[in-house]
Amino acid sequence: MAKETRGDFYPVPIVDQNTRPGAVARLIVFIVVLTGAAIVFGLFRERLGDPFLLGMLGVLAMIGVGFLFAT
Repeated sequence: MAKETRGDFYPVPIVDQNTRPGAVARLIVFIVVLTGAAIVFGLFRERLGDPFLLGMLGVLAMIGVGFLFAT
């Protein structure tokens, strides 16, 4: 009883479905978004006021807690 091995020939898939961005790319996008948000807040600080700052800090805190649970 010989086993048939299918590992000898495996055709390369036509469509590569592994097109998700890597961890480094996601981290770079995250850094760019946070830097942009900090620059926008720095430029428009007087117009946005304290309630906007508290709201942004709340959103960033929720993102941080979600990140901690996700990792």
